[in-house]
Amino acid sequence: MCALYRMEDKDWVSKWAQDAESLINLMPAYQMNPDQMGPIVRNTADGKTQLVHARWGLPSPIFVQKKAAEARAGSLL
Repeated sequence: MCALYRMEDKDWVSKWAQDAESLINLMPAYQMNPDQMGPIVRNTADGKTQLVHARWGLPSPIFVQKKAAEARAGSLL
């Protein structure tokens, strides 16, 4: 799986942006990689959509999360 996306123009951005602050630093980009900052659309508590600049990607597998949690727990002892 590739897990990339492209941001070619601001037309779609203006559709999702609720305010001018959402449009800051949104330049066209050919390749948006996981674990890098990029625009994402999320749902707010009041049911609206919001465009925000955030790190994105797929969650780590459960065995990786469990190993990290065990390492943290071991360091507390």
